[in-house]
Amino acid sequence: IKKLESFTTDDIPYLKESSDSEPRINPLCECVQNALKEASSAYAACLQLHALSLPKYVISSSASTSLGPSSISSISIAKIASDTIIAISEARSISPGLQDDEDESWISTSSLSFTESSDIHKVLSLEYLCQTLLHSISRIMQLECDNITSKSHEENYNNTSITELLKSSTSSPVLQLEDSSSLRLAIGTAKSAGLDTSSAKIWEAEIDKIEKSSMDAQVKDSYEKVLQKCGLSSVSKAIDECKHTIQKDKVPQSKFILPGMSLDEVENAVQQFYESLRDPSLIPSFTNVTDPDRRKEARYSTASPLLGIYEQLYKILVTKKNEKENGTENNINIDFLSYDPGQVKDLLSI
Repeated sequence: IKKLESFTTDDIPYLKESSDSEPRINPLCECVQNALKEASSAYAACLQLHALSLPKYVISSSASTSLGPSSISSISIAKIASDTIIAISEARSISPGLQDDEDESWISTSSLSFTESSDIHKVLSLEYLCQTLLHSISRIMQLECDNITSKSHEENYNNTSITELLKSSTSSPVLQLEDSSSLRLAIGTAKSAGLDTSSAKIWEAEIDKIEKSSMDAQVKDSYEKVLQKCGLSSVSKAIDECKHTIQKDKVPQSKFILPGMSLDEVENAVQQFYESLRDPSLIPSFTNVTDPDRRKEARYSTASPLLGIYEQLYKILVTKKNEKENGTENNINIDFLSYDPGQVKDLLSI
């Protein structure tokens, strides 16, 4: 386009012979610019559709493999997005006229309005590429985290199209913690291709946020599974109910040591908990977390609430045994409490 603009009317015979009083625009230049305008509009639409379709791509890929939904973690949403950013950034680096963002004055010419040229510049920018894809990743991540932590998923997200896609799979494509490395690599490639430093910092901070949300969601999910596995799920609910009844000045029925749980049921839950403490795989190892400090933090965040539940139960049972009712001590047997909270802490390695 730059070379075409350098031609004068003397170089193009039919422009020279034109009787128009106003200067004519080079028709070849105008044609190329109109093509650029249409191409940039198509590129923007395709990129936005690609970003919105990320969950669908993953679910479709998983369903088409012989491994089934369990293979979904190998086809990460973040990996698809980062590969897209890298591919476009690398193509941009070798494309004539697009290596330098500051050298795009050729877009602003007489055949395009200021608004049109600005729109083209925006769409072709690396900032637009990163914002479109990474914003979609961030939104999907937030929905997935909410899906894990929300107690009213149907109520909150029935009108969310992305969530409907996630729910259509037997295994939701939750972003894995290692995906942050793929996203950081994509940002690094985009920076090498000319992404503005300030924009890069914004998206690096967003990746940190995504990583933290992913960590929190996976720890929450792991804790819920461990709670069921170790037998303290019913005890946890009963303790919460006990706090609720005390706040409302209600007295639990005497046959229950905890709301809805007899002493025998509590003993069975405690024995199941003790048995699970001997299982080295009780607390997930979080092998997908490459940073040893974050891995240790994830294990601690999963195990420490179990200790908290046991401490509360231990205190309730000891208090029940020592309290007096009608002038006499309660005749309850808590000999099944083999470990005090300190010993449980050691067994949980926290």
